[in-house]
Amino acid sequence: MATGTTKLVTNNYAVRTTLTATTPKVAVGTPAPPEDPLYPFVNALVNDRAVKWRAIGPGADLPVVIDLGANKSVVCVGLLGFERDTGDLFPNSWLSYGYRTYPDPVITSCVGNGTVNVTRAGFDFAANGVKIGQNVTGSILPAQRQVVSVAVGTVVLSGTANAATGTLTFSDMMDFGGTGLNTSGYTDEIVEFAAPASARYVRFVFTFAAGDFTLGKFLVGTLLDLGIAYSPGSTETLVKNGVANRGANGAKLFTQTGQDTARMSMVFSRVPQTTKDALMTRAEGRVITLIHPTLGAMEAALADDELEATHLWSSPDLWDITLNLERMP
Repeated sequence: MATGTTKLVTNNYAVRTTLTATTPKVAVGTPAPPEDPLYPFVNALVNDRAVKWRAIGPGADLPVVIDLGANKSVVCVGLLGFERDTGDLFPNSWLSYGYRTYPDPVITSCVGNGTVNVTRAGFDFAANGVKIGQNVTGSILPAQRQVVSVAVGTVVLSGTANAATGTLTFSDMMDFGGTGLNTSGYTDEIVEFAAPASARYVRFVFTFAAGDFTLGKFLVGTLLDLGIAYSPGSTETLVKNGVANRGANGAKLFTQTGQDTARMSMVFSRVPQTTKDALMTRAEGRVITLIHPTLGAMEAALADDELEATHLWSSPDLWDITLNLERMP
């Protein structure tokens, strides 16, 4: 899907920046994601798409809530290096997202009596983080409810609670919403939102039930819009991944050995200093995550391990830059 302009991912808060870092991590109080012991979930928090998390047969919609460690301004989320064991890439409606800024209130000793009222004598629910509109889950509820009203000692829910006493979790997880642009590459997906959200906890819900899948890493971050697509003279080259030979009759045979990829030469002519600096900064890491105007979301490596900029000696300073990339499998 074409986006109109080239956009660079400038931060990814969902990966650890040092070997000793403990965040991001699975949010406390949320289920541990299923994993193959040889490919554990923590691999998806490492800034290397070749180090995989493999989820073993979730069997149902799979929510994963990541704690970023602090509130971050988020404008895009996604998955990088995603593949299903069935060979499919991204199924339709494969993922939904939500966010919140602080831990869910978990309230013990809540009393249900078979009505929509849940009570705890003298307890100030509002002062402990309970708010109208939150989702409510717990053993005394036959299904998820929402908070309709809050008072000292009483919370009114959208549906009945069982006649029992138990612990309730009140979540103000909000959807990022459908505004924004969904762009898809081969094994990478980035969803851009129209406005930033302040988020510490980000929820990914994988909405397909059957089959295992692998993931290189999560993306929760920011984008820089270069304001242009690229200049005339840019090229795209499909690179087939396989072995070619000929049969006994001379016919050419091709055996696919992995994901196809692409090389691209993105020409940026007479761009300002700010665009030159942005490209140079991203190139320092040798891997650039971007939304390409025609090829979609991708992580790509510098094809020649270099990026050259030609100074045109104009006023203001203008530059010619050619960015040569190869999409990572």
